[in-house]
Amino acid sequence: MAEIKQLYTLQTDEDFSRLSFPLNSREIRQLEHQILENGCTTPIRVWNSYIVMDFEVYEICHKHKIPFSIVKLPLKERIEVIAYVCQMQIKERKMTEAMWRYLVGKRYDCERLLGKHTVAKGTASKKRGRPSLNNFHYDSSKVGTRQRLGEEYHISETTVFKYGFFMQRIDELYKYVPELATHIQIGKIRMSQEHLAELVKMTPQKLKELSGLILGADGKCKSYTMVREILDEYVPLNTVAKTDNEPQLQIKNTPDYDPDLEISSLALTIPSWIRVINRTQKAVHNQDTSTEKRNTLIGQLLNLQSAVNDLLSIVKEML
Repeated sequence: MAEIKQLYTLQTDEDFSRLSFPLNSREIRQLEHQILENGCTTPIRVWNSYIVMDFEVYEICHKHKIPFSIVKLPLKERIEVIAYVCQMQIKERKMTEAMWRYLVGKRYDCERLLGKHTVAKGTASKKRGRPSLNNFHYDSSKVGTRQRLGEEYHISETTVFKYGFFMQRIDELYKYVPELATHIQIGKIRMSQEHLAELVKMTPQKLKELSGLILGADGKCKSYTMVREILDEYVPLNTVAKTDNEPQLQIKNTPDYDPDLEISSLALTIPSWIRVINRTQKAVHNQDTSTEKRNTLIGQLLNLQSAVNDLLSIVKEML
């Protein structure tokens, strides 16, 4: 239940503010105009004395001394709040794909740990379902968590797992190069998962040097092409040096390596998939087809869609 309107003074916390995708200047102006015209009509969500969402609303209200109401989240643990905020941000805000991946990965990580804690306490629910403010039902296994989130967001459980790694690497960068981490998290700087994995292995000093090269003295990130050139020079991939003591294997009559082999093979195969899908569309309209098989098809099509989206994203990054 929302509290009475007044000019509350709330605290901010990096863990919560990091989960909020920032509005651009135009969106902030529109929000400010709306609040000046109509007052603050939406309660600001808080946990204890911390603001967890609606940061821009809070700043605008304090700037113009406009009273607002708050609603207190009835959650016990910080990790529950983080999971809830991730869920609400994805539901309520438009954002870049990078931010979306981060929030899905963060929610998975939090709910995986919460499920583990409830099992340890002997209070894990046998039900599966999305958590709510009033009655949390966390899965007893991390596989169950991935499956549930995959169903909710129409991606494969493997993709949920990958997003968890993406989030962990971003959070690791926040320890030493928070500005660079923010730019990657919200999608202003794009890089491959391979480069990101190598970044977290670097020393703090090297990370800071690399961040300075990418962001520059003015803090503005360079173009994607320039970032890729910097990464290729300072974070080379597949350059594992061999020691003098390592045996050098020699295989005779080995065909030359073709880096385009897998891509060419897939490109040749896809047209046949399209023909089969087109034929299947006619069969789907046939009422004699079973509900069980249609549901199976839906599941496999969603898995295919997720795999296609992942590959398409990677290929676009390399252009």
